[in-house]
Amino acid sequence: MEHLIRANIELLPPLPQTITDLQCVCRDENTTIKQVSNIIEKDPFLTADLIKYANSPLYGYTRKIHSVFQAVSMFGISTAKGLAIASAVKSSLEIDLSPYRLTTKQFTETANLKVLFCFNGMMIKRSF
Repeated sequence: MEHLIRANIELLPPLPQTITDLQCVCRDENTTIKQVSNIIEKDPFLTADLIKYANSPLYGYTRKIHSVFQAVSMFGISTAKGLAIASAVKSSLEIDLSPYRLTTKQFTETANLKVLFCFNGMMIKRSF
């Protein structure tokens, strides 16, 4: 099985340079929201996706998010990085979910609900 995985890993499309930069900067525990925002803003598709996620009714934020900085501030660095990576992977891979009887939209909605659950759990912990 491991041989099969190694043989096929070369077939995967590379992640965008933005994601590589984001992963690199997030390794530093002193990374700031501004640094993460600046990297994400280099990619217009990631920018649009992150702002779209931030304005989703799933998160229940009452004000409209207009910038990457606001979105990263709301989500936190770790969640913003995860959403950016998920967005990049989603845009570069065509996934057949039919064996699971799911559409891509259903899968994305489920993943967003999971992120919301984790996000709300973090917010509850911060309130104590």
